[in-house]
Amino acid sequence: MSTKTKLFSLAAISCLFVGQAQAVDTGLYIGVAVGATKAEGHQKTIYTSPLELPLLINSSAVVTNSNGVTLPAGSYAFSSMYQVLVPVPHTGGSKALVPVTPPAFNVNASGVATTPNGTPFYPAGQYQVFNATSVRPNSSTGVGERLFMGFRINPYSAFEFGYTHYAAVTYKVPAGTQVPLNNPGMRSNTLDMEGVFIYPVSKIAVFAKLGLAAVRVSNSGSLQPPIKQGNGGTTVTVRPLVGVGVSLDVTQQWVVDFTYTIIPGGSSNTIKNASFGGIGVSYHFTDKLCGQFLC
Repeated sequence: MSTKTKLFSLAAISCLFVGQAQAVDTGLYIGVAVGATKAEGHQKTIYTSPLELPLLINSSAVVTNSNGVTLPAGSYAFSSMYQVLVPVPHTGGSKALVPVTPPAFNVNASGVATTPNGTPFYPAGQYQVFNATSVRPNSSTGVGERLFMGFRINPYSAFEFGYTHYAAVTYKVPAGTQVPLNNPGMRSNTLDMEGVFIYPVSKIAVFAKLGLAAVRVSNSGSLQPPIKQGNGGTTVTVRPLVGVGVSLDVTQQWVVDFTYTIIPGGSSNTIKNASFGGIGVSYHFTDKLCGQFLC
């Protein structure tokens, strides 16, 4: 074997061992993760009605349901009651949603609706009447997914963006409560950006994350107060995100990691603490050279 061949062989072998030993190179990476999520819900209110809505009250205070059937005589008491007024000059020609008090009325044998103190219901119009029932969230653990992309600045730091889908938060409905169209629930997704602080030890590294997450929560219709219908039942809040994890450089391009992140806090119109713990796989765009890796 010539001296030139020996030197080339030695360089190739050395390069291979160096490539195997060093950590993932700097540059762009993309990945996907799957794992367990938990998105805690606040106690909320569901809005239901035993009546066919809207109720229609004419100028004589006779009340009928949406099918034109006169409401049976009796007393109707509700914990929440809302009125949809027909267009009038002071509403600018559009329907106005106005709370009606007291939230109870009586219907006599002629179908005439009166307040509890005997005065007829006025003005004429369309009335939406609901029961407001307090409900508590069920266990919200389930399977979630995460897509992420980042840039490895150096062996000790990176910058990352991600999208995470959390398991839905469902609510316990009291026995006998009829929830129209859907079971009450909240669905949450997040867009996040964070700095990643890395401590590499050969092919293994431990890391911490610190950043911000935009939390988008969608409420089902029965969790939306009728007086606020039209906003889509969606809220977006920006909250802090923290996380820890450990990774293994399978090659200089493929990395496997376990990450646990938590988004703390949250007001009553969104979710409480949201957490994600999962296994991820990422591909790092490094150049292949010198046998297997760039060295």
